[in-house]
Amino acid sequence: MSGSESGRVAELYGELRLGIRDRAPKAASALGAMGPAGIRALLSLIADDIASSNGWEAAADALVSVGAPAVPALVNALRSTEYYRVRGYFSDVLARIGTPAVPSLVGALNAASSYIEQDVILDVLTRIGGPAMARAAKEGRLSQAASASADTSSAAPDGDCAAQVSRMPEGTPTVIVMSPPLGPLGKDRLGEIAEGVKQRIIGRHAQVIARVSTTISVGDGTIMVTFGLESCATAENMRQIAEYGQSLF
Repeated sequence: MSGSESGRVAELYGELRLGIRDRAPKAASALGAMGPAGIRALLSLIADDIASSNGWEAAADALVSVGAPAVPALVNALRSTEYYRVRGYFSDVLARIGTPAVPSLVGALNAASSYIEQDVILDVLTRIGGPAMARAAKEGRLSQAASASADTSSAAPDGDCAAQVSRMPEGTPTVIVMSPPLGPLGKDRLGEIAEGVKQRIIGRHAQVIARVSTTISVGDGTIMVTFGLESCATAENMRQIAEYGQSLF
């Protein structure tokens, strides 16, 4: 970072720290547009106990606007802080960013070193995708659904489910199909899209699907369809459903 850029970051940080209502959002937005250096400043501001609440809120809003590029730093900050207030802000920002934060959160969950850290991450995942997403992530099935690859030489087709041998961990296998942010389409339109995706997947894989639930986030226009599978479903079934589902968005 050049001296001029460093000076500009410090200037904006000081302005944001004061939290003057009509100036803090502009300062936060400017920091958000400055890339990694600005993101680090926004995270530091939220952790700054001397800063005003207006500054904290403006920094949080700016990080949400940055979106996916801010996620890795946000997840690291969430894992490292010991302060309840700061953790709450970081959790809120990640939940508001939504689906783009899920891969990093799942990775952090797998690397969590304490039950407290694990619970904090699971709480954010629950807020993004509901209990089904958090449960799937905790049981290691969220990433598996997206990249399941197992020996399928003995896997029977969907129509002969009774002849299949389960290769899944104990419990009901689950596939979660998530859309990218689709924009402000409205709840009814998002519901129509979700129903179309659900019915097309069921049409192909009805023999191994036991139940389906749908979660819609109107704010960022994301859809999550969760398929609970029969216990006889194989990793190949999961891979096919996940890949076909993603191809529909």
